Amino acid sequence: MGDAEREAGPEMTSAKQMVGWLVLSLLIGFVGAAAWIRSTVPLVAIPDFTWTIPLVLAVGVLVSAWPVKAMADGKKRTMNPLTAARIAVFCQACSRGGMILAGICLGAWFAFSGENAVFLNEQASAALWAGVASLVLAGAGWLGEWWCSIDDDDDDAPAAAQGA
Repeated sequence: MGDAEREAGPEMTSAKQMVGWLVLSLLIGFVGAAAWIRSTVPLVAIPDFTWTIPLVLAVGVLVSAWPVKAMADGKKRTMNPLTAARIAVFCQACSRGGMILAGICLGAWFAFSGENAVFLNEQASAALWAGVASLVLAGAGWLGEWWCSIDDDDDDAPAAAQGA
């Protein structure tokens, strides 16, 4: 199978995509929270510890992607290719999902912080910290994607060395 016929694997998320997801979800979060504040539907409290969930996921992304990086650097001998691909997709999901969650949380923070109610100011603080933690998750996912990316020529290097 020639290079033109080879299927390309999942591509790394670009900075343009990350910013696009952030801006879109920021608008959705702001409009949704502002509409919810002005509606008759009672607000649901954002728990103060919500920020811990994205941070735990960020640690999980980095811990799971590290062996793939070690294998790519030649420090680890073998890894199941299917496992490496699953980790790469997990990193991709965390980078994109983290950015979307960050946008929603920060949009809600903008909407909540403009209000004078004590409850909404507390919710603004919880949303802000959850948004910052989600940005950390997106960054960890993006770093994990970078660690899991390989050059197109990596598959051909061992074959070329054996043929010589």
